[in-house]
Amino acid sequence: MADPGRLPCSRFSHGRPVTVFRRGALPLVLLQSVACAGDQSSTGEHPSTTWITEAEHQFGDAPERGVFFSRPYVRSDPTRNRVFVLDAVNSQVSAWTDRGSLLFAVGRRGEGPGEFGFPQDMFIDADGSFAVLDNSGVRFTYYAANGQLIETESGMNNAVSYQGLGLAVTFPLDGTYLGVVRANADLEAGIDGLPPFVRQPLLSVRRSGTGQWEIPRPVLWLDVSNRIRVLKHPDGNPSYGSQPFGDADQFRLERGAAVVMRLKEAPGAVELVEVSGEGDTVWHRRLSFEPRRLTSGMVEQEIEEAVDILAPDAPQGMSRPVLRDALSESLYRPQYLPAAEGPPVLTASGEVWLKTYEVSDTLRTHYVVRRGESDEVPRRLLLPEWFRVRDATATHVWGVWWDAMDRPHVVGRRLVPLNEG
Repeated sequence: MADPGRLPCSRFSHGRPVTVFRRGALPLVLLQSVACAGDQSSTGEHPSTTWITEAEHQFGDAPERGVFFSRPYVRSDPTRNRVFVLDAVNSQVSAWTDRGSLLFAVGRRGEGPGEFGFPQDMFIDADGSFAVLDNSGVRFTYYAANGQLIETESGMNNAVSYQGLGLAVTFPLDGTYLGVVRANADLEAGIDGLPPFVRQPLLSVRRSGTGQWEIPRPVLWLDVSNRIRVLKHPDGNPSYGSQPFGDADQFRLERGAAVVMRLKEAPGAVELVEVSGEGDTVWHRRLSFEPRRLTSGMVEQEIEEAVDILAPDAPQGMSRPVLRDALSESLYRPQYLPAAEGPPVLTASGEVWLKTYEVSDTLRTHYVVRRGESDEVPRRLLLPEWFRVRDATATHVWGVWWDAMDRPHVVGRRLVPLNEG
């Protein structure tokens, strides 16, 4: 699922994640982390090829045609050299050539056919047709390749639940949906005397041809401990954010499949598991990177940057020293950094992109593995710190750049082997 609905709310400052806290019950909804010396992989036994990128494509919104970017989510259609931009804030999906020429735009705020409440993800089919997921799977809207509306279909309703909790689901395949429960942050944190919510089921739910919903069944359990950060305020009300050094399981869902990234196995280890809507494991891969210790300097930097962000809006009685102490108390401190940061990115090229904590100057290291491959050596990608990966093709990686005016731009960078760059 796309980023607009995810729980972790982090902003990057000087290359480090800084948690932004929100007060109240924040819903957990579906969606949608270098060393430059030499060309040796940190994956252990085998050297991996190192790639860099070159700036090539960049475009912003098109106000003359009523297209605006606020929180763009980018998906690529490489067969037709198209790029789609989904913007939840503006309830709009726009299609562009890879050079930034607007082809068409669909959607607006509303509940009618072709209108969106809160679009969060999109799926592009092999024939160029596409679908938009709205409001955690409450509705799905289908379009032809040219943007012509085909139909709007109802998805998950409030009558479907798992242990009393509603669901958020992704695109169906043959009547089967994958999703997770819609718990709130109070529940996950264990507020009001309840035990913390540390195991989250990945659920499969089937809809029969007559439209009847079956009982959701778990196909995999996610370890979500150390995911949420609770900041205690002087008035007793908590606020929530993500743990910047958290090692909770991360996942991405797409039509008919889920890819789960597990980080707790061992220092530097990443385990990738892909399951189908029926609960079958269709791919499993373990990777081992160089373990990196969490230093006191990293902790202090995280706390100080969070204080700078939160202090101007801190509640009465929460001075900077009090805020600093509260942030320090709320921080999860593993001995080693997680091997990867943030959810994995599933790309149009059939790959999984993993963002690591390896940083050199202004470059961040990502590792790329092909889905379905069990022993292929990962590619090592060096990307600018400011670049947020959203999708990739065989030749380009697509993402978002925020300029000095805090305005987003869609960026496509060409992939180049390091010895050619």
